Amino acid sequence: MYPNDEQFEETTVAKVRDEGKGWSIERADGWSFYVPAPSPVVPTEGMTARFYGKGIGFTVRGLFLDGQKVFYRTEAEDKEKHEIDTYGADAADWLKRWDDGGTCWSIEMGGFGPGYEQCIHITAA
Repeated sequence: MYPNDEQFEETTVAKVRDEGKGWSIERADGWSFYVPAPSPVVPTEGMTARFYGKGIGFTVRGLFLDGQKVFYRTEAEDKEKHEIDTYGADAADWLKRWDDGGTCWSIEMGGFGPGYEQCIHITAA
């Protein structure tokens, strides 16, 4: 696993439910987590689950099941993923979200309020 990353907690997988496109796993402490398919590891009850991140209420940036990596991101990689998930990878990605009717986050450009901001965004798109 990652010896230089001390932000993790370990628990046991208490229950697993197949959701069709992934698995909902219930931890021994009662919290749940969704593992999307495809996954390099299929979760089963009794596995040791190591969750990387700051803990409950924060983003899970890594998961290992019985020592096998499901996914892992460093804090820097996780911050970059969050930025891309929120704003898009680039202007073309943002515009595709706009054209598809998806959620488009942006930064404040004018400072005169939401109506003015929306006009700028519509004009830019």
